[in-house]
Amino acid sequence: MLGGGLERLRDIQFGVYYGIFLGEFADALGRVGRVKEGLQAVEEALARSERNNERWYLAELLRIKAELLLRQSTPDGASLAERYYLESLDWARRQQASAWELRTSLGLGALWQIQKRADEARNLVSSIYARFQEGSDTADLRSAAKLLHELG
Repeated sequence: MLGGGLERLRDIQFGVYYGIFLGEFADALGRVGRVKEGLQAVEEALARSERNNERWYLAELLRIKAELLLRQSTPDGASLAERYYLESLDWARRQQASAWELRTSLGLGALWQIQKRADEARNLVSSIYARFQEGSDTADLRSAAKLLHELG
């Protein structure tokens, strides 16, 4: 149903939030195991972002792509995911998008935790987490606190 709805939005050239919808669709596909389709959707969103010079959502699209690459479970998936996480962090920082920077740091931090790079993960996540003065009940900040606790 979501895919059909997105096609109708594309047909009527609904552009304002199309990239967000497509990115969230890609993420949802990955969460239900349809990773290949999710990668196709996020690639479409990234191409649209480039074509239309719409980079305000780029950090989140790159994070979603990293997550999908990890779910793909290929030999080079982790290194590709790390590359996209780092690119996402760069965009989030340039745009001063702290929420997306935090969300990306959670994914990258979890990857580094698996790779036995706990110090790097802790330094990354704690430096971003410390900047938040309020909103400690949000899902991303709760996840950051949990990851930092796990990292020691």
